[in-house]
Amino acid sequence: MNNDPDHQRSSTPKAISEAIPVLDSKLKGKARSKTRFRIGRILNIALPSGLQSGLDVLDMSIALFFIGALGNEYVASVSISTGYLVLFYPVVSILYIAANAQISRAFGARDYTKIKTIFSVMFFSAILFSIPTALVAHFGSYYYFSWLNLGDRITNLGVYYLSVTVFIFPALMTKNVMISSFAALGDTRKPFMIKIGVTILSVLLNYTFITGGFGMPKFGMEAAAFVTVGISYLESLILLTLITTRKKILLKLRPSFNFYYLKHGLKIGIPTGIERLYTLVSISIILKFVSGYGDSIVTGFQVGTRVESFSFVPGFGFMVAAMALMGQSLGAKKIAYAKEYVRLCLIIASSVMGTIGLLLAIFGYFLTLIFISHDAVAIHSGMYYLIAVGLSQVPLICCFVYDGALRGAGKTNVPLMINISSITILRLLPMYICIHLGLSVYILYVIICVETYIRFIFFHFAFNKGTWIPKLHRRLRFVSRKRSLCKT
Repeated sequence: MNNDPDHQRSSTPKAISEAIPVLDSKLKGKARSKTRFRIGRILNIALPSGLQSGLDVLDMSIALFFIGALGNEYVASVSISTGYLVLFYPVVSILYIAANAQISRAFGARDYTKIKTIFSVMFFSAILFSIPTALVAHFGSYYYFSWLNLGDRITNLGVYYLSVTVFIFPALMTKNVMISSFAALGDTRKPFMIKIGVTILSVLLNYTFITGGFGMPKFGMEAAAFVTVGISYLESLILLTLITTRKKILLKLRPSFNFYYLKHGLKIGIPTGIERLYTLVSISIILKFVSGYGDSIVTGFQVGTRVESFSFVPGFGFMVAAMALMGQSLGAKKIAYAKEYVRLCLIIASSVMGTIGLLLAIFGYFLTLIFISHDAVAIHSGMYYLIAVGLSQVPLICCFVYDGALRGAGKTNVPLMINISSITILRLLPMYICIHLGLSVYILYVIICVETYIRFIFFHFAFNKGTWIPKLHRRLRFVSRKRSLCKT
């Protein structure tokens, strides 16, 4: 052993220099493992949630597919009735967001008693709100069909179909509260597995009773209505049974009602409901604009929107993931985690949706040919629409992620203002001007693309401004910045 002080002093820097790369590699390894863990959490929420959204879209088409054998009038009445029911979905989304935003925060804070209380309030509120929703839908159905002026046959069939299906709302609203609550806990697999089972059952029951499959008598439209409602109640009952029988699941019903959580939930959820309603109205207005260019153009446009709707499936999943993980991070008072989850959501979602967007843009012509074969004008209308929306899929999914993150933070007024302002001023108004100037319909498609990019910029600045950060953390950040400035 060498006790020479000069030797020890010379060897110390050498030892430190050798240790630094080892330490750096360990730190980088830990950082990579944390990133992989966070990506895993995002995908565990986003993939089942997105696929479940896809099954929801499929569910709406199953009855319509089998009804096609009965004739065009039946198809038209069921299709229009489904569109009528969708008008009431903003009410459903209010409690969906209210449950998710509050339960995710409570879960992040590890306040399990609060989770049970919030879930109970949202579940019982869903039952209470569903009754007037069903009644309004029931009594308004005839006036809706009369307003459309579609003829007595389609009106009578549609009103009859809705006289049964309006009673879906109690099951639909309670089911959505339960699904939202599972997502808030980061568990979207259980609802997804249940959804797979009931979707398969729905196909079998519709085939059996609408078309008379397996030797059963044909019940036609009656079967379509009752199967649609029955499947929804069955799915809701299975979810409720799972919650009440599994002890490990944190969601439990309590025979109590705390009005504070309902009031706070409505404050968060109502802006989302308004936003959803305005989006539906704007879609109808755009359809009205496009219909002025002729039947072939509007046919291609509707085919394009139908193809595009399947691309929303992964988009919805990443929005739910951003919403849940934002709420959990804020509940745990970990602002840096919230930012990191949103950043990773943006990267992954942009990669996925960017690829889908390119496929829509490149193969738009062939995708349109699946639905239209003999109308060249309609084919070109659908193709150019898919090119426009395909090239704007990345900014669109970024809007979805930012929207979900702000909802998870409880700042639902921000997405409401951005979406309404952008759609009205930058989409609908320019379209109206173009129509009056007699410009091509393809200019309308360009406006849709450009507006999506501008709306993304608005969302980006709104999120990075940090208004979603709780006031206490903003004050602490301001104080720390002030101190650092004073030191310099």
